[in-house]
Amino acid sequence: MDRMTSFEGDTGPYLQYAHARLCSITRKAAISDDELLSADFSLLTEEHAVDLIRQLASWPDVFLNTVKTQEPTTVLVYLFKMAHALSSSYDHLQVVGSEEALKRARMALYAAARQVLWNGMRLLGLSPVERYGSIVSPFFPPSLPPYRNLLTSCPTVLRSCSVQTFC
Repeated sequence: MDRMTSFEGDTGPYLQYAHARLCSITRKAAISDDELLSADFSLLTEEHAVDLIRQLASWPDVFLNTVKTQEPTTVLVYLFKMAHALSSSYDHLQVVGSEEALKRARMALYAAARQVLWNGMRLLGLSPVERYGSIVSPFFPPSLPPYRNLLTSCPTVLRSCSVQTFC
């Protein structure tokens, strides 16, 4: 039981913590959705940013492969890899305290990562949390089927990552 509820390693609580941490960054940054839409992604030249963009760009393929093979472990492995990439990027891609344009670009990248993480977790039946200790995320009503947000967010995530593909 201790291994399953650990924040270390590849566990459900580790994914929940990754989502909660992204939500915390969002709250602290205090950037509106309209400001995120005007983010200049060409500013994201750091290696960690490029790695995250590549991870996000692979989400539609992971999702489609999972649908074809009916193997949810594909999504699970993807989410753990993304959570690890996010964890290693926080020190290198700080939002709060950055120059305004860079702050918007980094926050938009984290917002896209938060959305994909939420979609993947809901697809697996996991509950993303906004703050660790809370039960459900207020970003989306828990009554919505997970696939609805998943399918509608793919083009947005891909546009924000400047990748030409489809979901």
